[in-house]
Amino acid sequence: MKTVVCPAPEAVSAAAERLLEGIERDPAAVLVCSAADDELLVLRALSAAAKERGVSLEELRVFAACEFDGLAPGDVRSARSRIAAALSGSGLREERLFAPSAADCEGYESALREAGGAALALLGLGYNARVAFNEPATPFAGACHVQKLTDKTRAEFAALFGAAEEVPEKGVTLGFRALCAARDIVVIALGGERSEAVFQTLYARDDSVWPGAFLQIPASVTLWADPAAAAKL
Repeated sequence: MKTVVCPAPEAVSAAAERLLEGIERDPAAVLVCSAADDELLVLRALSAAAKERGVSLEELRVFAACEFDGLAPGDVRSARSRIAAALSGSGLREERLFAPSAADCEGYESALREAGGAALALLGLGYNARVAFNEPATPFAGACHVQKLTDKTRAEFAALFGAAEEVPEKGVTLGFRALCAARDIVVIALGGERSEAVFQTLYARDDSVWPGAFLQIPASVTLWADPAAAAKL
């Protein structure tokens, strides 16, 4: 895993540039991405960079890595809505943006495979090194599944929902089997709250105690972290 430590604006810009390079090589590529705050910064930068360079994302296919369970369709707090908002103005077509649901986990993973699998993945790290909604003790070989969210994860999203107790208790997530199959994986981690997660992602055993450590397995992974997130390295 390649690790780049630089100020947050540079990390966001560089991560977005890496994704844009992949899209320029294959405009119909499949991008799997999470929708936490760090990843949304990268998606906004991607949209801006694409517009500046005259690159349309109309052929891009985007699969949300995870989604909150039980939100009404179109809820602005959903991963699908947040990704769409971050990429607004990029040319991305609504019908080419997908998100998982508890009702059809198997179908979602099948749709990703039928699309050719992920060429690109944009992922973040939760405070407990969660990746998407793969919490500690999630096995590497797990498929798309419904996941009970930890108190720590629900606290991360408290501002989005108004309070931690208002955050849905469960989420739906692609498993590591699908995420780590992406041919180029971009990981973004910003802020001191993620310093332990960054350290464990790089140095823990890949045994699911610290889920991010599974990202040691794929061949092409680049982690961009700001100095605060890298403080324990």
